[in-house]
Amino acid sequence: MTRVRGLVGGLMLLLICGSRASAQTEMRQFKVFVDGKRAGQYTMSVKKKSDGTLHMTGRANVSLSVLLRKYVYTYEGREVWKDGRLLQLQSTSNDDGKRFEVDAQAVKEGLRVRVNNQVRDVRWDVWTTSYWHIPDKHAVNKAVPLLDADNGKTYSGALRKVGGARVQVAGQPIDCEQYRVEGGPNPIDLWFDKDNRLVRQDFVEQGHRTVLELESIR
Repeated sequence: MTRVRGLVGGLMLLLICGSRASAQTEMRQFKVFVDGKRAGQYTMSVKKKSDGTLHMTGRANVSLSVLLRKYVYTYEGREVWKDGRLLQLQSTSNDDGKRFEVDAQAVKEGLRVRVNNQVRDVRWDVWTTSYWHIPDKHAVNKAVPLLDADNGKTYSGALRKVGGARVQVAGQPIDCEQYRVEGGPNPIDLWFDKDNRLVRQDFVEQGHRTVLELESIR
């Protein structure tokens, strides 16, 4: 996603005033830091269609050197949601040589998930670990089933509201709500703005702290 002069001003207008009702497509770009060092980026495209479905496409590229060894992570995924339910998920990922292909489709009984040609059924009310939008308010401070968007694993998670917080976005403080997800692949802290837009993630995996920060939106 190309940076243009004046994008920060547009970002602040969206975050402070909220998206206009006519806006149907949103592009988000996150900076990725590992142990305090810039390690890559994650981009999202969120589109609302006339049938009420929400389509999110995410792409991540991360690379860093650890003890003279280079670690590489790539991800590309697409999610389709309607009325708070996941209808479709297709993703491919390469986690330092471990490759996954995930295909999930809503069925009458729940969600049919195929991972590297292995198929199983899971419950319908999962929340994906892309965390790009907050689930329904009734899920807050309760158990929430999680579907790992990278590898198709499922977890019995819990979503807890921490409280209000101010987060720096594009160099400006934004009022957000902080949440914590436990029971998933890693405990993770998430910050959402008043429009339930994800603006920050913070978690530790294999001893390395990873932070995603929203840097631009249009």
